[in-house]
Amino acid sequence: MLEIKNLYFYYIKENLIFENLNFSCPKGCFAITGPNGSGKTTLIRVISKVSDALYGGKTEGEIKFDESANFTPSVVLQNNDSNIFCETAFEEVSFFCLNKNFIFKNPSDFFKHWGLENIKDIRTDRLSYGQKQKYSISLALSFSNRANLVLMDEPLAFLDADNIDSFKKTLSELKKNNTVLIFGHRFEELSDLIDGYFLLKSGKISEIEPQKKEKAVFIESKSDLSERESIKLEKITHKNMRKKVDFTLRKGEIKIVYGPNGSGKTTLCKIISGILGDFDGEIYLNGLKADKNRLLKRVFPVLANPDTQIISRKISDIFNNFNKKETEEMFRKLNLYFKKDYYVSHLSYGEKQKFLISYGVLSKKDLILIDEPFLSFDKESERSVFEVLSDYLKSGGSVLFFTHRKDISEVIDCDIIEL
Repeated sequence: MLEIKNLYFYYIKENLIFENLNFSCPKGCFAITGPNGSGKTTLIRVISKVSDALYGGKTEGEIKFDESANFTPSVVLQNNDSNIFCETAFEEVSFFCLNKNFIFKNPSDFFKHWGLENIKDIRTDRLSYGQKQKYSISLALSFSNRANLVLMDEPLAFLDADNIDSFKKTLSELKKNNTVLIFGHRFEELSDLIDGYFLLKSGKISEIEPQKKEKAVFIESKSDLSERESIKLEKITHKNMRKKVDFTLRKGEIKIVYGPNGSGKTTLCKIISGILGDFDGEIYLNGLKADKNRLLKRVFPVLANPDTQIISRKISDIFNNFNKKETEEMFRKLNLYFKKDYYVSHLSYGEKQKFLISYGVLSKKDLILIDEPFLSFDKESERSVFEVLSDYLKSGGSVLFFTHRKDISEVIDCDIIEL
C-alpha cells in the first residue's frame, strides 16, 4: 500500500503545490485527475523522490510503500523523449540487458515479449510518438528491482486504438500484484479496469465518482474568408509516410489529419512547418510556391512534445517582443497569467501546450499546426483553447490538427484527411 501523510511541497516558497496532503492507496489500478497545473506530474516526481534534487523543490512529510520509506517505483513519464538515449531501441535494450535487475538478458526476447519487433532497428528519432510511448512503457515494466508500485503520466496520450487494447491487457495483469496510479484526464477506455478515481486540486486529494464523457465544446470550420487558399499540398511523399498526400486548406478553415501510430503524422507536420525538407512534392502557401524558409516564417507548429520547442528558462522571456496588452489578454483567457514568470520545468505539460498555442496566435502566423492536440487538457482548458482558436480562424488564420484519436472529430466540425 502507498501511504502519504502530511505532505507539503513547493517549487517557490510562497506558492505551495501540496499543503498537508494525505493519501493512501492499496493494490489495484487507480486514476488521479485534476486541472492543468494542479500538480499531477509533480506528485509523481515527489513519490519518485526526484522533485528536490532534479527540480529544485522542497518536500516535507512522509511517503511510504508497504511500510517502507526506501522504495523505487516504476515510472512512465509523459515526455517519452527523455526516456530514450541511444540511436536505436536495440542498442538501448542491449545496454539494459547488462543490468542485473533487467528481467531480459537477450534483447530479442524483450522485443518479442512486448510486441516491439517492428521498431528494434529503427533510429529512435524516427519513431512516432505512439511507438516511443509503447516502448517507454515496456522498458519501465522490465526491471525486477522496482517496488510493486507503478506511476504512469498520461499513458494513453499517444497510443492508437490497437495499442490501447494491447496496453489494457498488460494493465489487467499488472494490477493483480501492483498498485498502479494513472495520472491524467483520459480514462474512458480504461473504465473497466480502474478501481477508484481521485481528484487533485488546490493542494489536496480526494476520492470522486467517475466522470461521464461530455461533448463539452465545439469548433467549426467556417469563415467568410474561406474561398482564399491558405496552403496547398501536391503529391507529398516521404519515406516515413505511408501514403501520398494531396489537399487544400483555405483561410479560416480547420482540418484534421488522422492516422494510426507510425503512419507519418508528425513527419507531415514537420514537412508543412519547414522543419523537414527531404520530401517529394510541392507546397503552395497563399497561392505561391513555398520553400523551406517561407514555411518556417509563416507556419507555426505546436509539436506533441512542447519541451522540444521551449528553450527559455522562463516563459515570459519568449513573449517579450509581443504587444503587452494582447499578451496579457491571451494569458488571462487561457488561465496562464499567474504562470507567466514560472520556470518552464515547473509548468505542467498542458500549460506548456497552451503557451505554445498562444505564441502561434500572437505571432499572427498564417497557419498553426497542432500535433496530437489536447493530450493533457482538462475540460476548462479545452473550452478556452477552442475559443482562442475560433477567434484565430475568424481573423483568417488556418489550423491543422494531427491526431490518432477519432473522438476529436466529435467536437470539431471539419473535414478529415486520413493517412
